Order: sequence, then structure tokens, then C-alpha cells
Amino acid sequence: MTPSLSHATRPLRRVMMAVALLLALAHVAMVLVWRTPPLLFPYPWIVTTLDTVIIVISGAVSFLALGRYQVLRDPASYWTGIGFATCGVGVIFYLLAWPGLLPNGAPAIGHFHSTAAWVSLPVTTLLALFLLAAALSRWPSATSLPGRRWLWSLLAWLSLVVAGGLVTVLCEGWLPVLVEGSGAFTPLAVAWGMMVMLLFALGSALSARRYLATGDILAACGFFTQLVTGFALLMAAYGGNRFSLPLVVDRFIMIGGFLITEIVLLSEYVRLFRRERDRSSQLEGLVAERTRHLEEQRAELAQRNHELELSHRRLEEQGQEILRALDQVREKERMLVQQSRMAAMGEILVNIAHQWRQPLNVLGLIVQEMAMQYRLRQGEEDTAARRAMEVIRQMSRTIDDFRNFFRPDHAPVPFRVNEVLSKMVDMLGVSFREIRVPIQLVNSDEVITTGYPNQFSQAVLNILVNAMDAFLERPVPEPRVVVKLFREGERGVVVIADNAGGIPEDIIDRIFEPYFTTKGPDKGTGIGLYMAKALIANMNGSLTVRNASGGAEFRVEVLCEAGP
Repeated sequence: MTPSLSHATRPLRRVMMAVALLLALAHVAMVLVWRTPPLLFPYPWIVTTLDTVIIVISGAVSFLALGRYQVLRDPASYWTGIGFATCGVGVIFYLLAWPGLLPNGAPAIGHFHSTAAWVSLPVTTLLALFLLAAALSRWPSATSLPGRRWLWSLLAWLSLVVAGGLVTVLCEGWLPVLVEGSGAFTPLAVAWGMMVMLLFALGSALSARRYLATGDILAACGFFTQLVTGFALLMAAYGGNRFSLPLVVDRFIMIGGFLITEIVLLSEYVRLFRRERDRSSQLEGLVAERTRHLEEQRAELAQRNHELELSHRRLEEQGQEILRALDQVREKERMLVQQSRMAAMGEILVNIAHQWRQPLNVLGLIVQEMAMQYRLRQGEEDTAARRAMEVIRQMSRTIDDFRNFFRPDHAPVPFRVNEVLSKMVDMLGVSFREIRVPIQLVNSDEVITTGYPNQFSQAVLNILVNAMDAFLERPVPEPRVVVKLFREGERGVVVIADNAGGIPEDIIDRIFEPYFTTKGPDKGTGIGLYMAKALIANMNGSLTVRNASGGAEFRVEVLCEAGP
């Protein structure tokens, strides 16, 4: 395994010592302030809220750690990812078994006060063991789990955790009591918690030693995670009650420790992205060097051809063939430069899709949970939550569109252009109203075409966003945007017109070129209209632009079906 830092550089060493000292002082202060720890009976929702945050962070850390394992194939990443995955699944069972989750004060699953504790303690024990393995184990090596076998091992661990949670709920009546009805911990629960706390203490010491020996940044993250979790268990034993205020305070500290691991893993991905960007720049430099070399060869061959033409008229035809061959080489080199840029752009988009997919899924789950809670409280559907889910689904479809644009294996389908335009206008209507620009949709005819509806909607979205940017840059009296749809023979036509001043004539022929922008590097990338034209062309359609009526007018044409 390649460590993240050089052997002589350990910038987190003093931070680790300072955090350990501060945590110890903070917990001593809590003990001195709360000699009899206060309880939070009126606010049971605090615990469920914090556990929900822990579930989300655990899932994110697991995803990032296992992604790191795919690249480095190091045991620390594997066991860290497995540990946080099992922790997230276990906390879900713990949250469902928490008393007071339902409006009538009962848990969602189970019937006894100890059920949540019988889920939490085994899962916490597993997390301690997995993080201990991350600090000690040399398995799996780079060849132990080839291909996707590591994924099957992850599914096996999660299946065991799910099975254990189900068995705990089914057999809760036969299990010893860990928590009384008042929330007080029994001696068995305290002893078990202290044993797990010692495991975390041992693991934090070993993780610190591993970091000092190898410089592996993930080992430092393991130290922070084990340290804060061990202190949380210590304060749980001191408080002696699941509603103890010090225990709730420690949950905030534990969330901070988990977040440190997530942020560090995200920084690893940023470092990987920068490395790939540098490789792309090197490739472009290599292509430029080869092009310059070929230009030099072309000049040399042209000079030789001139000399041969003067002395050997009979070789004129052969010289012309050489020139044509050189022109073909130049064209191929130009295509190679364009393909390398497209490959780099595709790689960036795939990385962004990979980074955004899990947060979007988590955000969708949170919005659905909020909508369900609103429906339970108010007895009706939450309109804002429904619109939020529409936006999330649109973002997810946009990610798929960008990824699929570089993969030609998806098939076209018939769709109604009227419906796509209505959805786009509805979705951007709020944004246009915020800048006081009315947007009007005029459907003269019903148009059905065959292609890719999501790509078509993305192209229209890019055009409308450019119109919005134009109004933000050049405020005009009585602004407006009009979207018209009609048929012209066998073609459906979409005209998007605004009155924001139009496009300068000296650059109107270049706005569809890749990376061409007038907004500056901090406001635009120059690929929006280029992607729009490419997406429409992928449907055998066309996209053109002209200045008309004091603004820009974009015209999209696609082939129509026989009739609606």
C-alpha cells in the first residue's frame, strides 16, 4: 500500500495529541458540571435526529472508503468501509427499535425497552473490531479479492447484520434486560459497553502507531473515530441512562469524528481528480508536440516536392499525392485532439456522477421521510416535498444523460415534445420569476418525435439557462422569453426567443464551439450550447441561432412521427 504522506512528514501528529487532550478535558469538565447527569425525557427526538445523521455519514464514509479500496487495494480501506457499512445498517435497526419513534410512544419494531440496546451494542462491537482490523490486518491484499469479489464480501457482511437485527427483534423476549423502562442501563449493559470502550481505546492507540509508522492518512482518521466513540461509550456508562445529557453531547462529538473521516476521503477523491486532470494536460501537450512535429515534416516535404518539381516534372502527380496524404494526417491529428478533450470531459462527468449519485439518493430519502412525516401530521401531501423530489429525479436523469452521451448503447423512443417543454417551463418558472422575467409557452401543434427525451430536455434547459444569464448580465425593460412549438411539414420546430439584446454578430458563428464562452472562467465553461447542439444532432435534428426582435432566437428542428 502506498501511504498518503512521506515517511518523514506527520502533520496530524500534534493534532491527534491535542484532540485527545481536549476530549479528555471536556469529559472531565462534564463530570464536574453534571455530578448527577440530567435527563432529556421531554426531547426523545434529539436522539433519533442524531442517529439519522450518523446513518447518512456512515453510508457516505463506507462508499468513499470502498471506492478508495478499488484504487489502492489496501486492507485499511476495506475494513473501514465494511465497518461503517455495518454501522449504518445497524443504526437503522437501532433507530427503528428506539422507544418514542411512533406518535403513540412505541418503537417501529420490537416491543421491549432493551431491543434497541441489543441492536446497538453488537453493532458497536463489530465497528470496534473492524476498525481494529483496519489498523492490524494485512488481508485482503491486492490479489485476495480480484474483480468484484470484494462486493460480494460486503453483501455477505451486511446480510449477517440484517439477519442479526431480525433475529434480535424476533427473540427479544428471551434476551436479558439491558435497559430498564426508565431508560437506566443494567450492570450487564454497562459492563458490555466498557469492554467495547477498551476495544476502541486499543484500536485508537494502534491506529495512531500505524499513522506514525506509515503516514497513512486513513489511520489518523481511524484514530479520531475510535477515540470519540470510546469516549461516547465511557459517558454512556457514567450517565447510566439512554436519555442522559452527556451521552447526547457525546453523540455530537462522535458525528464530528465521523465527518473527519468523510472529509479526508473526499479529499482523496479530489487529489485523484487533479492527478487525472494533470494527465489530460500532459496528453494535450503530447498531441500538440506531435502536431508541431508533423507540421515541420510537412514543410520539409513541401520544400522537397518543390525541388523535385523543378527537376522532375514527371514526379508532379506523386508529389500531389504526398500533399494530400499530409492533409489527411493533419485532419486525423485535429480529430485526435478533439477526441482527447471529449474523453477528458467524459471522464470528469463520470467522476461527478459517481460523487453525486449517493448524496442525491440520501437527499431523496430525507425528502421522502419529511414528506411522510408531514403527511402523518397534516393528513395531506406536502407540495414542496413533491416538487423537491421532481428536481432530484431531474438531476438524477441529467447525470444519466451526461454519462449515456458518451455511451451509444441506449435506444431512441417516441415521446411528445409538448410534454417535455411543459416540464422544462414549469421547472424553470420559479427561477425566471425570481429575476422578474415572464416565460410563455405556445403550443400550436402536437409534435411526436423519436429520440431521447431526457437529452432533448437537457438541450432546451441549456438554452433557457443561457437566456436567464443574458437577462442577469443586461437588464432590459419589459423582459420576456417565449417558447413556441409548431409543425412545418414533416418536421417539428421549437423556437426559443428572448429580448435580452441578442448575440454580437462577430461571435454568433462560434457560440456552438466547445469551450467558447464570453462569461469568464469563473462563470461559464463554454460547453452548454455545444452540448445542446450535440444532443439535438444525436437525434438527427438541428439547432441554429439568429438575432431577431431585440434578442436571440434559437431554432430546434426534429423529425415528426406521422401524426399525433
